[in-house]
Amino acid sequence: MTGADLSGLRGYFGHHDIDADPKEFKKIVRLSEKPFYKAQ
Repeated sequence: MTGADLSGLRGYFGHHDIDADPKEFKKIVRLSEKPFYKAQ
């Protein structure tokens, strides 16, 4: 995760009183632009 991601999550968690550590989260990203189309 980027620093901006961590900062955003900390702000969100603080605002909503969520007890969680953003460093423990893993960002899920797509492998390709169109993951459901097969390359030919």
